[in-house]
Amino acid sequence: MRTRLFLFLFSIVPLFLAAQPAPKKPDVGKQMTILIERLKPDAVQTEKIERILTEHRARFEALMENNDLDKRQRYRALQKIRRKKEEQIRAVLNDPQKKIYDEMIRERRDQHPQQRRGKGMGRGRRR
Repeated sequence: MRTRLFLFLFSIVPLFLAAQPAPKKPDVGKQMTILIERLKPDAVQTEKIERILTEHRARFEALMENNDLDKRQRYRALQKIRRKKEEQIRAVLNDPQKKIYDEMIRERRDQHPQQRRGKGMGRGRRR
């Protein structure tokens, strides 16, 4: 009886371990609302930022559909896309807005420390 229970549990555990939640898709509407509230961009800036976010979302979705990448490659590609988005948005902003935007990025990183360089990849510290 114990053997059967063990075999049953042993056979279903990999299913639970493999079922990891997919990363959230960036929501352009929600991001725009937050950016507008905090940065108060003018009409031209708003249009440019919305275009950047829409392009970012398309790149994100294309990357998530690419099954040729392993977990580490996908993570690095996502980080590259995120950094490019941040650079593009920052280029649209004036100096006071850049300070607010930089603070927003710092807040996001503080809330998600595993997204910082070297965290969450399971290899520990390299020397």
